[in-house]
Amino acid sequence: MDRRRLLQTLGATGLAGLAGCGGSGGVLGSPTPTATPRPEPADLSEPELSAPEEVAFDETFTVEVAVSNAGDLSDEYEATIRSVGDTLDVETEVSMSVPGGETATAETDPISPPAAGEYRFELVESADEDDGSDGGGFGDTETATATSTPSDEPSVSVVADVAVAVRAAALSAGETIELPDGVAITVESVDLFTSAFIADGDDLPDGVFTAPTGRVLAAYRVAIENRGTESVRWNRSMLRALDGDVYDDPPDLRGYDGAFARSVSLSPSEGFEGYVLAQFPTDVAEAEAPMAVSIPDTSDAQEYVWSFEADGTRSFPQFELEGIDAPESTPTEQPYDIVFSVTNTGSAAGTFRGLVEYESQSIFSAEEWPALTSLEGSPAIETEIEAGATADITVTNVSESTGEYTYRIQPFGEEWTTTLE
Repeated sequence: MDRRRLLQTLGATGLAGLAGCGGSGGVLGSPTPTATPRPEPADLSEPELSAPEEVAFDETFTVEVAVSNAGDLSDEYEATIRSVGDTLDVETEVSMSVPGGETATAETDPISPPAAGEYRFELVESADEDDGSDGGGFGDTETATATSTPSDEPSVSVVADVAVAVRAAALSAGETIELPDGVAITVESVDLFTSAFIADGDDLPDGVFTAPTGRVLAAYRVAIENRGTESVRWNRSMLRALDGDVYDDPPDLRGYDGAFARSVSLSPSEGFEGYVLAQFPTDVAEAEAPMAVSIPDTSDAQEYVWSFEADGTRSFPQFELEGIDAPESTPTEQPYDIVFSVTNTGSAAGTFRGLVEYESQSIFSAEEWPALTSLEGSPAIETEIEAGATADITVTNVSESTGEYTYRIQPFGEEWTTTLE
């Protein structure tokens, strides 16, 4: 046998024997070391811009941006949250570290909207950012919108936006608000009715003021006070009847003193109370008859709304004249009756208010249709009529004058003629 081949065979066998004799603690039997995984680079998500969908005018809110990191290494994110339009001036610089496997957030300072309405905000990044591998953004995205800026400023891209609806603050009767100029407004109460006598400064009313068909009158008791240190001008147009109309120049109504002027100057600590007269569709009055304040008074939005919700069922009367029974002629100085048939076609009992008048034949009379004071009792009629019922209202007249006279009953305006012989 060739010696060299024999030595090779023995060498291979000897090594195998040595390996078998080494045991588990032998040098040649040590386990192979495990390789440490290489950390994944930072992987920032697209940023999410969030804010409440709706807030009340007297509330503050913030706009928040959130960025997640799906990688292992931390990264930096930079952007700007800014308001859109010139109503708000919000610009918040965002610079935050986003650890691996976590989500980082940043938000604006609390925002106080100057008026009700919709406000939009956007998140912008520098348009010259790279693909995000070294921080400062998440790279290219189909949702990013380039925005041109002046040549001396870096260009930016809008990468997210959000809108916040600011609604009116809801108030109850008796609550007070204070405007930025120091004017405090309290809507204390509301009276809902379908008719009232027009005050004339004496015992007799000057007429009957009624709501149009299908509508209801609302008299709001309002208190105004200047709590500031400078004189201010109050403008009644700030008060608005939602789904209704405020009377621009209302009459003085009996029982409601102090109709509001259109505008008035208030010195510091000066105030006054009065009523604001409005009208509403019946269904609105049955529900809540809301009164609102707009700031500024030229705005279409309302910042504060006082609601006067019904405590139970709220319904109203409605009156129609069915007929008049009066003689065509009668002797003078002899009492005679006039009968008015009035039906309440509304859904609730109520007080019918009427005024009997005559057409003046004197050139010296200050009124064309003065109240008929020759009636026994008052020419002003107040009678309670149940819903669906008809009342025959009788008045008695006696006159010392002869001739043909024309009379009418307000608020219907229906006329008739009687000759006094």
